[in-house]
Amino acid sequence: MSTIDALLEFPPLLQLVAGQTPESLWQTRGPDGSFALVEQACHLADLEHEGFCYRIEQLLTETDPLLPDFPGAAIARLRHYIDRPLPHALTRFRTTREANVRRLRDVTGDQWSRRGYQEGLGELTLARLPQLMLLHDISHANELRALLPLLGVTVPEALVAFAARDPLARSA
Repeated sequence: MSTIDALLEFPPLLQLVAGQTPESLWQTRGPDGSFALVEQACHLADLEHEGFCYRIEQLLTETDPLLPDFPGAAIARLRHYIDRPLPHALTRFRTTREANVRRLRDVTGDQWSRRGYQEGLGELTLARLPQLMLLHDISHANELRALLPLLGVTVPEALVAFAARDPLARSA
């Protein structure tokens, strides 16, 4: 499976987790202050649109663009993710991810080598971006894998398998 194909796996897993987590626990953070389920979904939805979608378009249309960082924790506080509706965030994440995957599937040849500079990361090529997206998904899958038992929720086997992946073993 390609990295781009693998990018479609996490949104349904997040939906599965939400479906088996009681609504009364959607806003419960981990004891270390880690994101609650609703915060995870809101963060993923916003980053998908404001971070990944933006980066894809800038890399394809601009020469050596400067790509701003996406300060997730600060944005979560500013936007009060904890008080947002989970179903809306899940839908936004899924639909924006699907659009980004369609856009990446349209990339051809030399376009993959287009580059820019991301704040806090350095040089970023379009070819590397899907790997970073998948790595980000895996990190959130691992956060959920740690949070769910604390909430008394069984961790789905599909989430465990996804969280254990090596994203760099796949190609764009």
